[in-house]
Amino acid sequence: MIVGYALSEGEPDALFIYAQPLRALLVLVYGKDAKWRTHQVNGPNYVKWVQRGDLAKRWREPVQQWEPAYLEVTARSSTVLPQDLGVPMLGASDFGEEGLQKWFDRWTADEDFRTPMQPAIEALAGMTRFLEPRLLSYVSALEGLGGWVQATPRQYMGTEKAVQACLDAVDADWSNFADTTLIAGYLATIYNDLKHPQRGRRPDHRNLRLATRLAKTLVQLVALWGIPVNADAHHHFRAGLVDELESELGQWELRAFTVPNPDPNKTGEKGRRGVELVLSDASRDAILAQIIKSAE
Repeated sequence: MIVGYALSEGEPDALFIYAQPLRALLVLVYGKDAKWRTHQVNGPNYVKWVQRGDLAKRWREPVQQWEPAYLEVTARSSTVLPQDLGVPMLGASDFGEEGLQKWFDRWTADEDFRTPMQPAIEALAGMTRFLEPRLLSYVSALEGLGGWVQATPRQYMGTEKAVQACLDAVDADWSNFADTTLIAGYLATIYNDLKHPQRGRRPDHRNLRLATRLAKTLVQLVALWGIPVNADAHHHFRAGLVDELESELGQWELRAFTVPNPDPNKTGEKGRRGVELVLSDASRDAILAQIIKSAE
């Protein structure tokens, strides 16, 4: 993939800025951090902090301090062997010129999309190995994207409704996983339980792992909503991500629950609703039958 930009010496941050849409797209289609294979700069000069990769001095060095644009060391240090890079679920040919142009325009010009997506991209790129901050980043992105897909990005929307809007926007088959209303309720339940420890329902590792992968998948799907992509490739992209979730779910299923109001004297409080992960009835019956048989 070759991307070219015409830059002037008055734009020392331009290469850094223009690289962001491409980096974000690579992270989305790989589902993880994607390194550049090579660097090549066509121009006589390059700002010093870029050549050193020293972001800390990005704002402190005078713009006039430029160096010759020889980036062999930088390119060599960041080159990734093809066998280590893996295979993306979508390639540049699947997007085509129109799809790539629309993605670049969306990232650079649509602040209502870019703002919620930025923390999600960093979570996808592996900003941390902990599940909690990754889950919070993904679901908070879905909160912002819920209004965006409905063309009302500045209108307040609750977590569950926002996630439901994202589910409705993407053309994915969730029938073997769960009903979309349960999916939206589950992500909202885990997200809010994590944000409010006073509830006493801190999600365990199984719930955190499933909810994180589920929210990550939905972010990857909704980010490409409306982008023209080869139909067959896009179908396999969606199906592949959902298949991975179905394998993760295994013998478990999502089920709605209601916690009664602990103080019946308080009017107007109906208790708390949510969705939880439980062992499916068929799996539980099979386990019980096996236990009974082994005890005979």
